[in-house]
Amino acid sequence: MLKNNYHTHTSRCHHAVDEDEAYVLEAIRAGIETLGFSDHIPFLNGPESRIRMDISEMNGYLESIRYLRDKYADQIRILVGFEAEYIDDEIPFYQSLLNENKVDYLIFGNHLYEGYETSSQRIENAAQLQQYVDRAIAGMKSGLFQYLAHPDLFMVNIKDFDENCVKAAEQLCQAALDLDMPIEFNCEGLRDHLNGHIFKNGTTLAYPHPQFWKIAAKMKNKVILGADAHASTAVNDEAIKEAIRQTKEFNLNMIDHLEI
Repeated sequence: MLKNNYHTHTSRCHHAVDEDEAYVLEAIRAGIETLGFSDHIPFLNGPESRIRMDISEMNGYLESIRYLRDKYADQIRILVGFEAEYIDDEIPFYQSLLNENKVDYLIFGNHLYEGYETSSQRIENAAQLQQYVDRAIAGMKSGLFQYLAHPDLFMVNIKDFDENCVKAAEQLCQAALDLDMPIEFNCEGLRDHLNGHIFKNGTTLAYPHPQFWKIAAKMKNKVILGADAHASTAVNDEAIKEAIRQTKEFNLNMIDHLEI
């Protein structure tokens, strides 16, 4: 069973479904102790996006989750945060959210490897992969984030886990070790794999990638499971059960909660 999940989206990101309360009720039914909402953060300075809420929706999001936190306080612990990229122009915005206690936490989703227009799911060469790694390490060092979500996201557009991918994995894992930061075994990529989704790399396998997690196991990284729920049923589905099985098979150094 997944005891605590800090990676939950809402319909405001335009690629998730269900009302906020539906996620809470499903989590309660599943026996989850802490449900953290971390929808994709709106850009304060960047372009409009089809995969994140608009800045005008942010206060409504925060108010909705806080209302649910109070309503179900005797049944489940609810936190509110964001999944955010490490973008230079957005860092003061992130700092204000944390310093003014507008959010409980941020998790690091490195979807953009170098600026607003560079998707980590479209990495095509070693130079771009190194940019992804460098951006991830800079973000981890910033102190803004609780953990690095789906660190192996770079495999979405890469078919073979070659020597460049090995190097990238080792660099990411070493940085996380040095900073004592957990990395996330992501259930959404596994959910897509189980559903037969074809990724940009032409296969049903992108992340969580076995070769990445063999390296993380060898290096003894702290690993946390993230549902990455884009539907209420995804807080307690077959992907989570399979993820738990795989993390045991890889003999990963699992943690089950964050100190928030």
